[in-house]
Amino acid sequence: MGIVRQEFRHIIEEINKGIHFKVLENLNKELKGRPFILYGCGQICKKIISICLNLGIKIDSLCDSNKTGLFEDTGYSIISPKELIEKYADAAIMITSQRYENEIAEQLRRLGFPNRHIYPFPFLHSYIMDTNSFEASHLEGFEHAYEFFNDSTSRQIVLNRMRMHLTGTSLVKTSSAPIYFEPGVINLYQDEIFIDGGCFKGETAEEFIKQIEIRGIGEYSHIYSFEPDIDTREIAIENLKHYKNIDVIAKGLWSSETELKFFSDGGRGGSSFVLGQTSVSVPVTSLDKFFEGKQEHELPTFIKMDIEGAEKEAIIGAKNIIKQNHPKLAICVYHKPEDIYQLPQLIYEIDSSYKFTLQQYEDGVYDTVLYAV
Repeated sequence: MGIVRQEFRHIIEEINKGIHFKVLENLNKELKGRPFILYGCGQICKKIISICLNLGIKIDSLCDSNKTGLFEDTGYSIISPKELIEKYADAAIMITSQRYENEIAEQLRRLGFPNRHIYPFPFLHSYIMDTNSFEASHLEGFEHAYEFFNDSTSRQIVLNRMRMHLTGTSLVKTSSAPIYFEPGVINLYQDEIFIDGGCFKGETAEEFIKQIEIRGIGEYSHIYSFEPDIDTREIAIENLKHYKNIDVIAKGLWSSETELKFFSDGGRGGSSFVLGQTSVSVPVTSLDKFFEGKQEHELPTFIKMDIEGAEKEAIIGAKNIIKQNHPKLAICVYHKPEDIYQLPQLIYEIDSSYKFTLQQYEDGVYDTVLYAV
């Protein structure tokens, strides 16, 4: 049995003992015989059901505003909010949806449930997964990722992200360097052409300029900042207007030129191509299309992507540039569980000459960066 599978089995043992889940572990004492309801029937609800069964916590029913009937293969019935107040007015209710936690809590208060009977979402984040779902969909991929990387830091990050998905445990940062500019990995040269995929408010473009100056390597050639969110793009334009040779482009990056539904949170950093919720239609393009007809010296030399789950498609849309010009790549691999094994493999299949490593830039669940150089 390989290291990843051994760690997976060890994590399951911890889960079965209630380790990592103190809120749930102490729940039986707090319930004092009151009915216990889970509100919000998504994949995380299945995870909480599994933990409760292991800890001997009785679940009386599930509740959801938009679903009825039996909840998938769990055997639990889903009742409506109206049925909830009619049948379980004295129940303790745990919110099992992080995205709609505030709305559900407010709805429960309007129904008459006191705050002391409303339990918040029990994990630090919504990346947590049911162990069976993770094993079926991602365990083999994480095993591949562990073997794919040669350095101990990258391998530990793979293990840590698996633990995070299964238990909610936050990752510990491995580097204090500026994100996307890891010393000894990212070397900068005269006349760099930098792609800032997902420029947000322009911070990464400004850090790129700062790194050029700190390292004393002369001048960069051009910066192309792609940002589909109108709110943050306007801020980026204002923040970057003092610098030369910068284009802030009103498009997202993708595998082709088209339009996509994009959830915008008004510039607060949670915009996404991943969420099922849709908000606005935005234009997207591929880097191959954008640079079509350019000479080799006009092609990108350094590509950074933090594009809310669109990284895989955007890499596919840059495969000709990657093959031809071998740009440095700094790609976020935290948006989806499969990113950490699919994205390095995809780049390797496009150009096997790349060397790969991972770094973690914050304590938490975000800012895991794949470097390919």
